[in-house]
Amino acid sequence: MGGIVIIQGSRATVEIGDMAFGGAGIGRINKQVVFVPFAIPGDVLEVRILSAKRNYVTAQIFGIREPGPGRTQPRCPVFTRCGGCQWQMLDYPHQLQEKKRMLLGIIRHHGGVQDPVIHEPLPSPDPWHYRAKMQTVVGRDDNDRLALGFYAHASHRLVPVSTCPISHEANNLALDAALLIFQDMGWDPYDEVSGSGLARHLISRVSVAAGKLTVMPVLTKGTPDLEKVVSRFAERLEALAAVFLNINGNPGNVVIGPETRLLRGEEGLTETVRHVRLSFGPVSFFQVNPGILGKVADLVAQKACLSGTEHLLDLYCGVGTFSLFLSSSAKRVTGLDVSEEAVSFARKNAHHNGIQNARFYAGSVEKRLPSLIEKVGTAQVALVDPPRSGCDDAVIAALARTRVERVLYLSCNPVTLARDVRRFSLSGYRLSDLTPLDFFPQTAHLEVLATLVFVK
Repeated sequence: MGGIVIIQGSRATVEIGDMAFGGAGIGRINKQVVFVPFAIPGDVLEVRILSAKRNYVTAQIFGIREPGPGRTQPRCPVFTRCGGCQWQMLDYPHQLQEKKRMLLGIIRHHGGVQDPVIHEPLPSPDPWHYRAKMQTVVGRDDNDRLALGFYAHASHRLVPVSTCPISHEANNLALDAALLIFQDMGWDPYDEVSGSGLARHLISRVSVAAGKLTVMPVLTKGTPDLEKVVSRFAERLEALAAVFLNINGNPGNVVIGPETRLLRGEEGLTETVRHVRLSFGPVSFFQVNPGILGKVADLVAQKACLSGTEHLLDLYCGVGTFSLFLSSSAKRVTGLDVSEEAVSFARKNAHHNGIQNARFYAGSVEKRLPSLIEKVGTAQVALVDPPRSGCDDAVIAALARTRVERVLYLSCNPVTLARDVRRFSLSGYRLSDLTPLDFFPQTAHLEVLATLVFVK
């Protein structure tokens, strides 16, 4: 490929040899690294250069000379335009193997572990229609009509959608109903620049176990026609269990505002993880792929190696999803989470399931953990499920100082997991093994269960 001038707008042929974390294919032009979204290993592509930086190039596919192994036809009509999915062009078995390979590279590069034990990825039972939660944006389409959809990748440009193939079908019905109702009500979409408009988002959630649905419009303020809106939703959605309203009058792009009201129906939804029934609220964190939760809970139980004599510490516990499932195998369980609402639901869930050996506390994990350990005593096993930013140094230090024997780390960001594996190793822990968990088929997102053992 010598002689190709790498400037914006120029064209080239490139063979894809790898995939980057985030999902883009990686090739080379004139020995220069080129990132190509929606490309897969083995593709031979005609590409157009979008930008040429000092160390890398980004390019766009305009022709496929030879498809790589596993390339398939995307199901979604707005795939490549909507920012939700990155891998619909890759069949599911190849997606799983790419995630395992991606995890290996990240752990080696960022974690300093050259030969980690990585098990086969835990697949989602259904790689389509698995999302129990849908969060759409209210805006306008190209014809200036009110529309609902998702933002294009790395932008606030609305891509209108009428259905989403990775979302539960009940959410798609809610999306269709909301579009008609919002249009009939004459609601104006919120404008981030001017701050004008009423309707910002629609959030719908499905309880797969109960076959029920909740919907929650996010508006800038209350409006006198809400009762009519509630009735219209009830007429159109047979599975409707509740309608909530969230008020977000704050400027900017934060989705959820500080005030949530129940307009009609039940206080929240329920889901089951094996034998445990879990309730959660309209703004509570709960995994969006309930289909895989039972298998993940089984794996966590296997890795915890509980014999009935241990104290289990659950950090970032949420509504008690895993700790309540594990409580029957532990002597006692202590959960900690920054969300007071989540902790309230965790306590209710313990009570409703007849679990008496679990206690839950509200507070910052980073700030409260040392004093909590002093209060409740040392744990033998800890489950940590931190946000994408990973574990704070204070959390790792507190676990190491009290010599917690096993740490099960559920990560939603392999890069910060790898960084924390390195930190744990400096505090006396050894990485035992990793299992990729595919909560998000059709995307490059990857969750991981890591087992760390105290050896110092």
